[in-house]
This record gives sequence, C-alpha cells and structure tokens, in this order.
Amino acid sequence: MFLRLLKILAITCLIAQPCIAKDYIKVGSWNIENLGERKYGQSHFALAEHIQMASVDILALQEIHDTDGPGAPFRNSKLDQVMELLSERTGQTWQYELYPKREPEKTYQLCGVAWNSERVKKIGKAFRIPLDHKDGSLWSRHPYAVKFQAAGGKNDLVIISIHMKSNVTKDGAPDPAIRRANEAKALAKVFDTVKKGFNDEDIMIVGDTNCLAADEDAMKSLVDLGLKDLNAKDATTYVTGAPFDHILVPKDQPEFKYSKQYILAPTDPRAHRGSMSDHMLILTPVQIIDDDDGL
Repeated sequence: MFLRLLKILAITCLIAQPCIAKDYIKVGSWNIENLGERKYGQSHFALAEHIQMASVDILALQEIHDTDGPGAPFRNSKLDQVMELLSERTGQTWQYELYPKREPEKTYQLCGVAWNSERVKKIGKAFRIPLDHKDGSLWSRHPYAVKFQAAGGKNDLVIISIHMKSNVTKDGAPDPAIRRANEAKALAKVFDTVKKGFNDEDIMIVGDTNCLAADEDAMKSLVDLGLKDLNAKDATTYVTGAPFDHILVPKDQPEFKYSKQYILAPTDPRAHRGSMSDHMLILTPVQIIDDDDGL
C-alpha cells in the first residue's frame, strides 16, 4: 500500500512540475547499471527520455564507465549522447562530470553528477573529500562534493554522490554491512571539513548506499550528522525489492522543509532492468529561496 501511494505521489509531482518549476530545484540520483559496459539495452534514447520524464535539474550518477581511454577528464560515450539529446529536446544545456575512484587507474563504476546549466550553475571545482585510505578497504568509489547555485543567484546546495560497499563479498571478507558502517564513519569524520570548505550547511548526500535497511549502522551514522533520511521507510529502489538508494538532506534547513523522496518506479522491473538499469531513479524537490548561509 505504501509503495503504491509513493508511486502516485511521484506521478503527481511529475505532472505538477510546470507550475512549481520556478520555486523548486529537483535533485535526483540514478545508478545506471554499468553504463558503458553492458552489451544489451541502455539505448541513449531510452535513458534521455527517462531523465527528461523525471524533470530533474541535478542528477547524481553511479556506475558510469569511462569509455574514452586513459586520462582525465573521464567521458562516457553513451552519456555524451544522452546529454546531447536532453539539450536538444529541452533547449537547455546539459553537462556532466565523472570523478576518479580511490585507485584512479580503475575507470569503471565511477560516480559523478549531471546538471541542467540553465536551471543551476556549478560553483567552482568538485571537491575530493579528504578520506583516510590507510587500510585501503573503504570507499572504492571515492566521494566528491559539488556545489550548485539556483539560477538567478538564489540559494545554493552541495551534492555528495555516493556508492557504498555492495553486498557481494569474497569468502573470509568482512560483512559488507560492517564495511559500509566504517565508510559512513570515515565520511562523518570529515563532514565538517566539507561544510567549512564550501561555507555551506546545505549539503545533500545522495546515491546508492547498498544498505539493506534504513536502520543499518551506516545509515545511522549519516543521519547523526544532522541529516534526514528521505527513504527511512525502506521503499524499494532496486528491481529485486531492496531499498538501496537514499537521499539525505539537512533536517533543519528551510529549503528542505517539504522535501520527500520520490521513486520513478516501473510497473515491470524486469523490463526496466533489461532496457536501462537494475536501480530506479530517485528524486526530491528543494525549494528555491534567498540564500541563508552565503557562497
């Protein structure tokens, strides 16, 4: 019943978009399963249509492969086509960036962010969060923080796109939930550094947590940073029924007062995976107001 209601709310939000577009930014996240490596599905026409239907302004990305050879900046030929189609269809310029992993020579399953540059402006360069990698086991997909400002010089926000340890593990390896808990603790230790670096309280953590439930220790550590988990009820975001994908927002900042997590859920998850991804696109609205914490 809850999932059905969530789908209805998501559709209502999407249909209502034209009348609220001047007052909200839509922030989304999508793990586009191994984009650039899969040999089937993932037509750039289908992907662009899906993103356009969600009408997001900023989209955190996970599992994007670099396809243009060694060296930065990383590019994905399929994503290039998607951005070109979105720009053509909307009449607004879409851009994206992909960021290095903990081991930069590994150029698969990268995290990144895409944005509509007519709706938001990227402020400065992406910030590589200064995590401790001494034991070499945490945050294979090293997180970056990226700052955006709403068009017209209104409020700004910082996006951290995350992809935490999966539930696939080798014999004798630590429980993945323990690994995720340690990843969250490592991020929590430097969260204030991110705030100070951007001089901003409006920091969102979005993406594929791989957590099996919202009460995992990893999620608790992130919530303890003063964030609100918008998928605290464990709504399905993965085709087999898992609640992997979460949006976390500052719980006391006014622009997030009405933010809820919505899920672009297919009626046929198997077909969705075959044509696009094993994950569903998630999104939330963020109010556009006068900035309250400075650039």
